[in-house]
Amino acid sequence: MTFEKKVSDPVFQQLLDEGNQAKEEEPFFSCVLNKTIFSSDVSTFEELVAMIICRRLVQSCGSNPDVCPVYLQKSILEALTTKEYTEMGHLPQKSIREDSATYVRRDPACKTLLEVVLFFKGFAALVCHRAARYFWKKKNSRYTALWLQSQASSAFGVDIHPLAEIGCGVMLDHATGIVIGETATVGDGCTILHGVTLGGTGRESGDRHPKVGRDVLIGAGAKILGNIRLGDGSKIGAGSIVLRPVPSGATAVGVPAKIVGWAKEKRPGSTVDMQLLDVIHAGTETEISQPSSMTDDNILDSSGDPSFNPVSNMLDSFSKTNINEISKDETSIVAVTKNHDNNDNLNSVKTEMSTSKLKIESVSPKNKICTQKRQLCFSSSFFSSAIEEVKNDTDICSPFRLFLSCKSATQGCISYPELRCLLLHYANATDCQAGEIFFSLLQESSRPELGYIHPPEIFKTKFLDIAIGKAGLERQKCEMILNDFDQINNKRATVAE
Repeated sequence: MTFEKKVSDPVFQQLLDEGNQAKEEEPFFSCVLNKTIFSSDVSTFEELVAMIICRRLVQSCGSNPDVCPVYLQKSILEALTTKEYTEMGHLPQKSIREDSATYVRRDPACKTLLEVVLFFKGFAALVCHRAARYFWKKKNSRYTALWLQSQASSAFGVDIHPLAEIGCGVMLDHATGIVIGETATVGDGCTILHGVTLGGTGRESGDRHPKVGRDVLIGAGAKILGNIRLGDGSKIGAGSIVLRPVPSGATAVGVPAKIVGWAKEKRPGSTVDMQLLDVIHAGTETEISQPSSMTDDNILDSSGDPSFNPVSNMLDSFSKTNINEISKDETSIVAVTKNHDNNDNLNSVKTEMSTSKLKIESVSPKNKICTQKRQLCFSSSFFSSAIEEVKNDTDICSPFRLFLSCKSATQGCISYPELRCLLLHYANATDCQAGEIFFSLLQESSRPELGYIHPPEIFKTKFLDIAIGKAGLERQKCEMILNDFDQINNKRATVAE
């Protein structure tokens, strides 16, 4: 029999329509629907949610519950309909509606709003948390809040401290094993998968838990520990352990987590790209490649030959390849090659190897060699001598350690170690602020995949806005760095051909 009740609330009407369809398709399930959504005691979305959560909590207590089910249901309904309390700027009523709609939009396994309200334990755990926080913050009912937390943990396998702050439109996918600590915050639009911990380090007291920004995606089993921030729109790969702040938009993976790039989408929490396919990788490409014949396998295979000479072996390989470019510095020569073309041969290659130069006397006209000066970064001389008191970033947990090896690059480029030294020396910035500024500038660069900032105009036009507006540094100190930019650039070390 179809339930013909009509209501003005479109969300509740959607639930009624889905319930009627379920009764027609699965008559066996009618008993459950008649006791919940089609009950005469239910006339609003909030009343339905309060009833279902109450029933599930009481069932977890066993055959002899230690609370009155009627009083519990009224208490939860009071928390969900209050107009005198907000969490992260949202009324509980708005939050639970956004939360339920979020599952339908993001979870491919979810087909109807009705199944979210009836069965999804991530949604149920969020409802319990919002009620528990209301009782703790508004009613000063600490033990009532702790009871709700404890029962939600038993019933749904999710442990959220009542004082944690969670925005609206949040999805706890699968939810089992999620732990969110007392001083943690989670922004609007986030997606958190099962097994995630937002915990402390075990040593601090007070404000000791992570602060998760808006639209953040945290993969299954990830552990974010300590009073650190995950910036808006960041992604954390499954199984990662994050011990340091992650900038807005960054993608961090690994143990300990390191930044590998940033998200293509503006709202990763809404798209749920758990394979990290929509990531622009940074610092993973090199400008100079090794000759194809000088692979690790070739070197290992020749190691037993007493006549093997790696230099002559490399030069012999030139006769089988086309030389595109030779880059030089004071101590090394690297030849860049591409695949062999049978129609193009070098006439002759005569070499004289020393610690400073390599001469190539003749090549065919088709294979003109392009020589290029190797110049260090804009502040190389400054980096090596002027601020010796600023130590290198040796933090093995730094999410920017992928960029630490890039201490020098093409003329005019700015690497992370150099920018970090400038900021720590002149602006008294922290490593976290230096990383945030570098990553924001890197996203504006013409070739961010190289791992350094280029061209210099990016630094000149964007630095102040990012350093002051995003990182919160003092304007006067930032302007001093910017004003000295050209002077530092003129001090760069250039290695002549």
